[in-house]
Amino acid sequence: MRQGFFRKLRLPPPFLSFIAVFTINIIYAIAPLTAEEEEWRFVYEADGITVHKRVKEGTNLFEFKSTGALRGEISDYLSVIKDTEIMPDWAPQCIEAQNIANINDHEDIVYVACNGVWPVADRDYVARRTIILALKNRPST
Repeated sequence: MRQGFFRKLRLPPPFLSFIAVFTINIIYAIAPLTAEEEEWRFVYEADGITVHKRVKEGTNLFEFKSTGALRGEISDYLSVIKDTEIMPDWAPQCIEAQNIANINDHEDIVYVACNGVWPVADRDYVARRTIILALKNRPST
């Protein structure tokens, strides 16, 4: 009876639809990891901030880069970014973050735990974080 309902609507049964969507998502997620990306690929843009990613050469790990113009003092932004313990206050889905090691003034190693969004379980990771400032078109005051 249930099969007849889906045939009548010309839709595959829900389980087959789920499998198809799940397979497409897996292929989409794996494809960038197998390609040798050297160029930055656009990910997201909002409020004048653009995010790009690429696979780090010789690995299957992503590097992320964000660019944009910010109002205010760069030291204010850096103080928020470098204060890892307050990351859950401003990073979506972040439930815990802590510094593991400081390498130098612009590099550290951090631990981050994030809530998973169904059907993905909660995740955690350790990352080497590097902050590079490229100031250009700086207004004179």
